[in-house]
Amino acid sequence: MARWGKLTDFEDIRRLDLAQTLERSARLVPDKVALIYEDQRVTYQELNQRADALAASLQKLGIKKGDRVAIDLVNCPEQIVAYYAVCKLGGIIAWTNPLYRADEFRFLVSNSGSSAVILHKEFKGFDYLSMLRSMRGELPQLKHAIAVGGGTERDVLDFDELVRKGWGEKYRRAEIDPQTDLAMLLYTGGTTGVPKGAMHTHEVCIHSSGVSIPIMDIVADDIHLALIPLYHAFGVGLVTNLSIESQGTIVLMAEYKVEQALHLIQQHQVTVHHAAPTHILLETSHPNFHNYDLSSLRVGLGGGFAWPPGLFGRAEQMMGFEMFAGWGMAEVAGLGISCPPQDPNRDTSIGKPVPGATVKAIDPATGQEVPPGQPGELLFGGNILKGYWERPDETAKSIDAEGFLHTGDLVTIDEQGYVRIMSRIKEIIKKGGYSINPNEIESLLCEHPRVKEACVISTPNPVMGESICACVVTRDGKSLTLREVRDFMCDKIASYKVPDELCNFPDFPRLAGGIKIRKFGPESVQEMAMTDEEREKFRK
Repeated sequence: MARWGKLTDFEDIRRLDLAQTLERSARLVPDKVALIYEDQRVTYQELNQRADALAASLQKLGIKKGDRVAIDLVNCPEQIVAYYAVCKLGGIIAWTNPLYRADEFRFLVSNSGSSAVILHKEFKGFDYLSMLRSMRGELPQLKHAIAVGGGTERDVLDFDELVRKGWGEKYRRAEIDPQTDLAMLLYTGGTTGVPKGAMHTHEVCIHSSGVSIPIMDIVADDIHLALIPLYHAFGVGLVTNLSIESQGTIVLMAEYKVEQALHLIQQHQVTVHHAAPTHILLETSHPNFHNYDLSSLRVGLGGGFAWPPGLFGRAEQMMGFEMFAGWGMAEVAGLGISCPPQDPNRDTSIGKPVPGATVKAIDPATGQEVPPGQPGELLFGGNILKGYWERPDETAKSIDAEGFLHTGDLVTIDEQGYVRIMSRIKEIIKKGGYSINPNEIESLLCEHPRVKEACVISTPNPVMGESICACVVTRDGKSLTLREVRDFMCDKIASYKVPDELCNFPDFPRLAGGIKIRKFGPESVQEMAMTDEEREKFRK
């Protein structure tokens, strides 16, 4: 096997735009495989040519610098081609989760003002074009729909046909200022639960991934397993951008399946395995785990949410690779805080800020910095979002006058600078690496004809981190079943947001004043749910 060595230095790429990182890699290693997907092998030269071809066709459709293009695709070569094609034109990618259904999808496309959307014709039995057709009249700014898998309708274009028509065609490459021009919107619920598009420049995206190259000693020989969704900050930052910048190879998984992940590691000699705790727990617990040769694994970053004690060690002992602790969020677009595997603090701390970043902890009530070791809200400074798309009010709340991002995480920072997460100030539920807004689920539950009031909280889950527990007060006093709730919600929101548990209560405890529900703390809904002997749990 050819040894490519270390072809990228962070200093070489930090002043480029995202499309230039691909073009640079295609120039350095044109025949090296950039992407592996099922039986496809796509070299750097081919990837760049496909992106050029699609960019040429998109430009003929009128897509120009500053236009938003929603990309609604699972991990596949077309997703990465579309990503770099839009970047070449100076467009702004509005990443959307392909698990989103009508309400979520409509909001994101409308809020971003996307003039084009690139989506699947069908995936896992879901008809994306039918969903789009049902709302097309509500999205007047949406001029073009492009389908992977074939455009079967008059007003839907075929992705492959656009690439074919654009092959070899000349187009005007956008002039991009990496420091000021936006590359993408990463949507996040934030502290309020209202989805907001975190605006990221090319420079921020490249820094958030490129800083990981020296930290994890990433080289061009590395083969990265893309089991993290690449529309996610973790995926696009620490898999797509990181691998393309360093001339690595990405092995794409359209959906995560435990044994398939083990098989792909062995088959393709994967060396870089980023994961959330759920992935490691499922993989090391699989009955066929010991049938696979995982000796190629070298390094990985553990993110998603707080890792259970000993899980990093379990990954290293059973899978044979070094795991870095990592922290990031959509507002950071990649890695913000990290702890190396040799550090004795790794099991209790997410580590220290990456080069160029600073952190501090403040008292949320006073805004004053707290002494070392005392709990406070984590403020992160350095490589952060430019602001929230068309939400100056939320931008002002989240980024202070000194340029620090208020994360909503309650932490301690010791005298050596190690950050330890205690809990979350936010109510966002974190399940299997996803951040889930309980307000959204509560609103939908209240549309059920028998639900008078709803409250959604989290309960501990040893595999997924947290489960979604729906607590309801019914109008007729008769208990709802979890199956009834799940059936009601399954077509309305993404499957991972559908409640895992259900509690029926005659009423909810209230805060002083008797209006707001007491969600947390003593005598709260969460406490009631945790001790409810009749709490119903979903069984597959």
